[in-house]
Amino acid sequence: GAFALPFLIGGLLEFRKKRVCSASALESSPVAPVMGEVAQLPAKAGNGRRQRMFEESIDSLRANLMLSKETRGVRTITVASSMSGEGKSSVSSQLAISLAKACGKTVLLIDADLRSPDQHDLFGLEMGPGLAQVMTGAAKLDEAVDRSLGDLVHVLPAGRMPTSPHRLLNSSGLRDLFDQALEHYSYVVVDTAPVLAAGETMAVASETDATLVCVMRDVSRTDNLVRSTRRLEAAGANVVGTVFSGVPSTQYAYRYGDYRYLTAPQEA
Repeated sequence: GAFALPFLIGGLLEFRKKRVCSASALESSPVAPVMGEVAQLPAKAGNGRRQRMFEESIDSLRANLMLSKETRGVRTITVASSMSGEGKSSVSSQLAISLAKACGKTVLLIDADLRSPDQHDLFGLEMGPGLAQVMTGAAKLDEAVDRSLGDLVHVLPAGRMPTSPHRLLNSSGLRDLFDQALEHYSYVVVDTAPVLAAGETMAVASETDATLVCVMRDVSRTDNLVRSTRRLEAAGANVVGTVFSGVPSTQYAYRYGDYRYLTAPQEA
């Protein structure tokens, strides 16, 4: 009995926290439907099986988003999460790449997480000038966009925050920003700060066509997800679905199969 007691207490605590452990459990919760499942991000980028499964899962998410009747015409997409560590930065960056490859046109990735930005680190870019300077008028959008990744994906980093993010990310300024961006880009993908910790994310989401809420396997809690979704919807955001991330590659392959490309033999 003494040996089993710690395991019983741990089980009760996990039950109370109600962490999301599967996409089916997420479907049964009172939130937006699952738009896609994303395989676990490999520790090291490469051409291995895990990398292939991750990229294929992102492509499936993009296809679901672009082909669904409810989201077929969206051009501006907010990627949000309830808390930090739920995969929103990885999903937003890879979704931008997938969109660019699929349509063959340039996509703008905006890092609107002014408190703890990640996109400049993910791509190895300079932090600014960026979104913060564009919103204050210190720089123009064309001057702040980083084009060093090539012709298909451009990045607007967060920049260094000179004042409160609530003051910077206001609805009228964001509306003007997206209008300018859509004159030159086919799609705009926005990485945001966690909803429950940063109220400015609601302003961003309310000005975009669609919002995806990221959920991390065995990390995200159902109550947090419900609260953040309700806050977004109350602010006027169009929450079109959730993204269930962190699925092990073996489990993803079991559910969806591992359909490899036929590689042509190299010429001598």
